[in-house]
Amino acid sequence: MKKIYTIGLALLLIAYHAHAQKIGFRSNGHINEFTKIDTLFFTEYAGKKPSTRTAAIDTVFSKGLLQFDSSFGFTTRNLTEATLAGNKLTRQKKLFTTSFYRYKDGTLQAPTSVLFFQPTNHIAIKIFTKYGAITPHPDLKGYYYLHLKTSVYNNGDKILALCDSLYNAGIAAIIEPVFIRRIRLATDPLLPNEWNISNTGQTGGTTGADMKVSNVWSMGYTGAGIKVAVIDLGVDLNHPDLQANLLTGYDATGNNSGGGPQYDAYNTHGTECAGIIAEVQNTIGGVGVAYNAKIIPIRLGIGYLDAATGQVLFNTTDTWKSSCFSYAVNNGADIISNSWTSGSSSAQVDAAIANAVTNGRGGKGSIVLFAAGNNNSAVLYPASNSNAIAVGASCECDTRKRSSSSTFWVNPGVSTDPLDVSCDGEYWWGSNYGTNLDILAPGVHITTTTLPNGTDYTNAYDGAFNGTSAATPNTAGVLALLLSANPNLTGQQARTLLESTADKIGGYSYQSNIPGQPNGTWCADAGYGRVNACAAITKALNSTLSINGDASFCTTSNPYSITNLPAGATVSWSASPAGSVSISTSGNTATLTVTGIGQVTLTASVATGSPCAVTVQKTISVGIPIQWGNITDLNNTSLTYCPYGQFVTFTFNPSGAATTPVTDYVWAYYDNQTTSSINPILGGISSSDWPTALSALPAGTYTVSVRPENACGAGNIVEQNFFVTNDFNQCGGGGGLGGFSVINGTASITGGLAIKIAVYPNPVHNNLTIVLPPDSIDVAHAVISVTDAYGRTIKKVTVVNTSNTISMANTASGVYFVDIYDGKKRIVKKVVKD
Repeated sequence: MKKIYTIGLALLLIAYHAHAQKIGFRSNGHINEFTKIDTLFFTEYAGKKPSTRTAAIDTVFSKGLLQFDSSFGFTTRNLTEATLAGNKLTRQKKLFTTSFYRYKDGTLQAPTSVLFFQPTNHIAIKIFTKYGAITPHPDLKGYYYLHLKTSVYNNGDKILALCDSLYNAGIAAIIEPVFIRRIRLATDPLLPNEWNISNTGQTGGTTGADMKVSNVWSMGYTGAGIKVAVIDLGVDLNHPDLQANLLTGYDATGNNSGGGPQYDAYNTHGTECAGIIAEVQNTIGGVGVAYNAKIIPIRLGIGYLDAATGQVLFNTTDTWKSSCFSYAVNNGADIISNSWTSGSSSAQVDAAIANAVTNGRGGKGSIVLFAAGNNNSAVLYPASNSNAIAVGASCECDTRKRSSSSTFWVNPGVSTDPLDVSCDGEYWWGSNYGTNLDILAPGVHITTTTLPNGTDYTNAYDGAFNGTSAATPNTAGVLALLLSANPNLTGQQARTLLESTADKIGGYSYQSNIPGQPNGTWCADAGYGRVNACAAITKALNSTLSINGDASFCTTSNPYSITNLPAGATVSWSASPAGSVSISTSGNTATLTVTGIGQVTLTASVATGSPCAVTVQKTISVGIPIQWGNITDLNNTSLTYCPYGQFVTFTFNPSGAATTPVTDYVWAYYDNQTTSSINPILGGISSSDWPTALSALPAGTYTVSVRPENACGAGNIVEQNFFVTNDFNQCGGGGGLGGFSVINGTASITGGLAIKIAVYPNPVHNNLTIVLPPDSIDVAHAVISVTDAYGRTIKKVTVVNTSNTISMANTASGVYFVDIYDGKKRIVKKVVKD
């Protein structure tokens, strides 16, 4: 059945807080607590035709909102439509009526008969059918709408209680009503000069306290190719200073405006936001921050003047907001700008935001911005959502926009500020701050487009738009410039660049390692600081520009050039340190010529006609490397060896000047004990060779050497002496064959360095091995005996070869002596049985 929603007021003009009653519900880990309002009501009526829209809200709701005036009668901005609507409603069946509820930030919300939910599992979803009809969410997978039986759930108290009950029962991970909300817009006025783009002190502020936008324009980046969705009260589709930059839009209210507004004084907000972002550069009006970007106009609601507060409000629902985000994502929005706050958190809106930042831009992620709010207090929802960039307002003096210190001067709901009003003088409001604030941008005295007086666009401009409503599209415009400079950035990368390059304004204390704020130093007043388009784009360009050419070369000269150079940019080249190369340049190309040996840093300074400096560097190795260094023994600092079956490891340690990367090491070792010349025993073993077997080394002096090599040729040979000893007291025997192996800068010589009798292992557990080199004893006549500490013979074998094994497995623990005797020579070794 089609449902027609309307809002009525009781016949007694009393304050909203009369007979206040607290009520709330839990969902998605949040406790949502409200104060019930006894004087403002919302009613759903049944129509004759079935609705094709979920929780459809009729034109009557949007355009025929009934309000009190001072004469206690009903008024409306469109009396004819309201009268027709009233006549129509008298013929409809009333489904249910509920009071509005006030959230802690002052937003008025009324639950509809449609719930948004996510079941905890596929079985739990069946339980919901007892409460009404279920339909899948059209855009968010895994989420559903529950259309309640209004014969049972016929007022807001019951609906909120049902949400709380189903959540507490554990069958819904998320469950909440689709709220209708009366939302405040953050608008305020001042001067016509665009100090946000270039601050010359024209409004009495600080020269240079701007977003450095004009610097970026001179680099050639103007937002071309970027789409920005403005979710608001609609954008004037006929404005001559916007029309060329407008794409097909969307109207969530059902009024089929294509994203256009209602033409009156209360619906200028979306047109003003759009103008800040992409007002056309022409011969009329002003210029948008990203004047070649395209705007997707999306109407979220219709504004009206609230007679009780004198503020401009508008009505919307969570489903409308979700559909706005879906339209933006489905139509290629790179950036989604939202200059509104929204009462309690909404899981449906959170899911829509998450979908945008995850799946937008073909998976790179759309960038979502929200106004932090103008209450000079805590950041409001949805700006508090961590997936969104929360934007606060700065003034022309580069501080956070502050309110007055006197309660007399501030608007209702605005907190006073102990530092008093900032230099702009707008005492009645201040930018919200604290936890969840991400960035500041200009938010006072902003010049932009607005709705015309009738059809006359001559003066369809506002020179005094302000609030975090103005700061948010200012930031969106800078992001459009950033993405036009590098469209391949993911949404998260763009956000990181924006936040990490912000100017640390205001003299605040910015701190590191703040939870939830990973992109540099942060403070409560300014977040990461004030947006700096020049710095963000410079950093983005540094990641896209590169020097093309070899990382090392050995020829006489080599050319280098810049890739991805912006149109019209020029390059200045330099190389350091001096002495290794000479440099000649021709436009985008630099040629290096070798004059020495070493490592050079080539620097390209890219001039773009802007103070935004872009510098790219490349480290290059030239010539044959300087290979001076030393060989270190990793096993024995005395460089005297006699271990049997162990590794002796040498490593090469380069020193002195930086070198061209080494591609190979050629190792060798030499016998230099017998003649004055060094006789190679083994040489030419490179890092790619297999280990090579060696003969046993007799006692004497040896040299190990290494020669590093690379593409430029051979380096200098570095040598180190080592010694082999047969000193019995020093080595206690040993001998055998050895091996030589290399791994890049390390060489290992295995065993065989001392020609000795070897008895191992010691201590012994099972088998004891005795190795008898032929030149150390007469193997043919030798006998091996094992005696205990009392001289008793425990084991005795006749030697049959150079390697012999005796089992000690069944021998008691203790000290034993191995006696080796060939009839002429006796050698005794002490061993321990464990």
